[in-house]
Amino acid sequence: MLLVVFVCAASAYLPDAINAPEEPTSAEPVLEVPSSTEPVPEVPTSAVPTERQPPQEESAPKGPALTVPTSTESASTGYRFPNVHLEASEDLLNAALGSNTRTQGPFSEIIRGSRYRGMSTRDTQLNIRTLPAENAIALGLDLNVTVKSNSRTTQQRTTVSSASTTHINAIKQASYDDNGWVLKPTEANARTSSRITGVRSNRIIGRRIAQRRARSSAYQQSGSVRYSVARRAEQRTRSEFDSTTQEMLDSWEEDLDRNFRQPLIERGQLPQLMSKRSTDDRIELTFLQATDDELGALTEFPTPLEQPQTRDMVLRLHHSALNNFADGMFGGRNFREDEVAEELEERLGRKLPGLEPEDSANLWSIDFADEKPLRFEFQEGVATVILEARGFTVGQKKIPGARLSAAYELSTSEGKLLGTRLDRIGISPLGSENEVGKVGVRFQVFRSMLRRRFERVFPAEFEMIEFPTPSTWPARASLHFATASAEDEWLQLTCDLPGKETNGTSDQAVQSVVTFMIARLSSIQNLIAPNGWQESLEPFNLFAQDSHPIP
Repeated sequence: MLLVVFVCAASAYLPDAINAPEEPTSAEPVLEVPSSTEPVPEVPTSAVPTERQPPQEESAPKGPALTVPTSTESASTGYRFPNVHLEASEDLLNAALGSNTRTQGPFSEIIRGSRYRGMSTRDTQLNIRTLPAENAIALGLDLNVTVKSNSRTTQQRTTVSSASTTHINAIKQASYDDNGWVLKPTEANARTSSRITGVRSNRIIGRRIAQRRARSSAYQQSGSVRYSVARRAEQRTRSEFDSTTQEMLDSWEEDLDRNFRQPLIERGQLPQLMSKRSTDDRIELTFLQATDDELGALTEFPTPLEQPQTRDMVLRLHHSALNNFADGMFGGRNFREDEVAEELEERLGRKLPGLEPEDSANLWSIDFADEKPLRFEFQEGVATVILEARGFTVGQKKIPGARLSAAYELSTSEGKLLGTRLDRIGISPLGSENEVGKVGVRFQVFRSMLRRRFERVFPAEFEMIEFPTPSTWPARASLHFATASAEDEWLQLTCDLPGKETNGTSDQAVQSVVTFMIARLSSIQNLIAPNGWQESLEPFNLFAQDSHPIP
């Protein structure tokens, strides 16, 4: 099933030269035996009959009957319901975006005419709250900073040392609607406490008198100094929080345009954000992945497996979303295994089994069919993927077009997604009406070659430890599978953060669909945690940097 990852996750980012369609030599590939001047595929002798044998039949894989998807037919407004639905909990937002940082460093500040120097430790915590809103996403950003400092100030050859603590609380509201992000001014308040830890005078004559006067003066001024420091902390925090939040959102938008919107706009595959809302504990988004002449979902979303509020992520995916996307992105295009494997490893931060080339001198490539290159179906508890290619190459060797299919059942156990293929991979000539049919000796040879390669892509069994997330996400934001269902054209998945119970039962799904959706729905990923989010949050560590010297 990882062929879906192989193609889908990298297609929007690979150079156009890789994705450029090739001119087909005919409407349907003709199975040809290579001539003596062409490279001949190496086939085990056991696979090549020595005598003429009657044609063999390919048995159909087990699973529900494969229906012909209608996503490319003329669209009707009654059949364009949103076909992607995502819910993310407040806990997930905080796990992915929230931060707890500690910084230490020296400071030097003038307060009420006196110069204070010392060292401070700043603990900064950023929390995200979801707020109820219709037709918008409303968020509350809570910044809590605790600054502990040891400072000293010297006047008239007498040094006063002190220890202080400043608590800063800042609140900012941000909402996303049809016009983009709307930010409200930051509200901040601070309070300071301090104590004198020592007084030292360098005078030889009158040292005790100088120390006593310095201590008395420090006590008398401490209240006004604490007030000045607290007000300065509030002012700086408001200014920094406002500017840094705007810079962060601008960075997110720029990253979203560069890595998601623009590549998909160029290929006419940008999904429409149909609705958005937030509650007091989660955000909900719906999308329509369909061009003007394509269908979306035929019905509204199915009944949830359970109350979604109990899970940290809920994904509901109609098969038309994948099918429509595949039509626009893969029809007539050619992909080579090594290029996409490298692209996926860079973007997902991990190598995916089944995509690594076995022989760098004989790389595989796939030339997708012009129409219906990939099809997904979710029926009767079974998730099925169908691949149609005009041809394949292995090094310089050519393999004619074929239709491959695999059907999977899954179960969840201890947060893992376990998959079992129902039968062997179905492989038939391109254009064949049925999975069961007679084929010639030549195609039997090609079928053996295809089966050996695609057994690594569509394994008999697989285990998925966690839901694929961007490589930049912290470990605390990893998602483990809770439940899954593949019924009535819909795939439904729910996931939990680490440490939560994931003992729900599941029906069936397909591993590649899960990975495909993370790599493909970059809009959702970037809305929640775009690439480089750690760098964009770094300024939050600086809000109280210059407001810590408390005598």
